[in-house]
Amino acid sequence: YPLENSGLMEIFSQKTGRLEALLMDNGVLTELRTAAVGAVAAKLLGPKKIETIGILGTGVQARYQLEMLSAVTDCKSVLVWGRTPSKVSALLNEMNWKGW
Repeated sequence: YPLENSGLMEIFSQKTGRLEALLMDNGVLTELRTAAVGAVAAKLLGPKKIETIGILGTGVQARYQLEMLSAVTDCKSVLVWGRTPSKVSALLNEMNWKGW
């Protein structure tokens, strides 16, 4: 699935403040970080036993959120809402293929 954002991360030296590197990742690290924080929040703030996961949207974050949640819960029941029925079906088919 194509990413629709363009982004980069800048790495600066703690000692000098000088720019040391640019990570031209087209936003992938930001997407992964956002999903990872969602999983940490679910683990720390959610119920001990998650029975159903709700996903709003069918984009890249929906996919990454589910992938990251697999590290903190064994729940495989997912409800997805999306504006476009064909995209909801595509996401559900992809997630079923991945074991959800």
